Amino acid sequence: MQRQYQFEGSEWDRLIVIQLYKYYETILWTHKIKMRSVMIRLMESAVHWGRWDSESRTIWLSRKLIKDTPWYCVQAILRHEMAHQYCSELLQGDGRPHGDLFKRACESLGVPQEFRGATVSLQETSLDWKTQKQDDESERLFNKVQKLLALATSSNEHEALLAMNKVREIYSKYNLDKYHGGDHEKSKDSMAHIFIRHKKKRIEAHQDKIASILVGHFFVKVIFSMEFDSQTLQEYKMLQLIGTRENVLMAEYVYYFLLQQTDFLVRELKKQKQGLTRLKAKSYRLGVLQGFSEKLVQMDERLKQSSSRARNEQNTKGTKDTIDQDTASFETALAVFESDKSLADYVETIFPRLVSSSRNAQYIDPSIYSEGKVAGERLTLHKAVSAEKTDSGLFLE
Repeated sequence: MQRQYQFEGSEWDRLIVIQLYKYYETILWTHKIKMRSVMIRLMESAVHWGRWDSESRTIWLSRKLIKDTPWYCVQAILRHEMAHQYCSELLQGDGRPHGDLFKRACESLGVPQEFRGATVSLQETSLDWKTQKQDDESERLFNKVQKLLALATSSNEHEALLAMNKVREIYSKYNLDKYHGGDHEKSKDSMAHIFIRHKKKRIEAHQDKIASILVGHFFVKVIFSMEFDSQTLQEYKMLQLIGTRENVLMAEYVYYFLLQQTDFLVRELKKQKQGLTRLKAKSYRLGVLQGFSEKLVQMDERLKQSSSRARNEQNTKGTKDTIDQDTASFETALAVFESDKSLADYVETIFPRLVSSSRNAQYIDPSIYSEGKVAGERLTLHKAVSAEKTDSGLFLE
């Protein structure tokens, strides 16, 4: 039976509340939970992002929250308030607003970890974890990687390739230290989300290809989903990167780097070839990305061989010298990441009915696709000259 809901306020309020009701029902369906109907209303508040009123059975959400933050934050606060409803109605509460029963409710409803605390002070805090100070380990990692990415801008191709290799080795070692023998729950709590938004109704083939590169080489999961925009009142496709904070930050950097470079290479190609069709431009983009992907595979293989030679030399000499841990760790880091359950369990908590899908085969121009592959094999990750991005997500020069 379809539930009947009531609305009040302006037309903007009505459309926003309709989206909130839709998401409310989606959460219940996704997590296979049955709860009684509630009222969802908007409020003006200088203190709370959201509030659950058990007497009137109403979930209140702040207009400021909806106007000033991405829709993901709105959804997360709605989940938080639903956890209060779940706690009071299905678990009968324990008198503690954010006690153990509330934590159980959050787990059942997939409330992201950073949104499980008290909401009273959220108006004074950024809901974006990237603006908050990271721990010392993360700071050291980023500082080291920044210096290497600066080297990767070198015109000396050998020096740039070595710098790129070293960055990936560092992240491999980081992931081994993070996942291998680590505390499972602690790993789950350290997961973060980064959203790639282009305000488009579809995901282009080259964006899908970049996502597959991130999944295959950069220790993250990528989720494709729709997101409502409270400014335009439209729904758009987006990519969601999920993993540890360090990994999603690196993956985000790689995503925009590849997007920027393929845009640049297509513009250069248009100067050389008159009448470049959309099919040829798409084929060239996909070729560039395939070439870059194959280059990463080759780099992986060379690093494995280097690690194997180092071990053989050690065995031949009969010594117990320590092998370069950055190089040695690369051989097993991705395998450890793929076998670790922390990220998989976390994604299962947030998206318990996640469905895997594959894209249809892409029609391409074989000749220009091959040209793109050659260009992609020459791409090297380098430091962006500015952390700022344009509306399209590209780095500004």
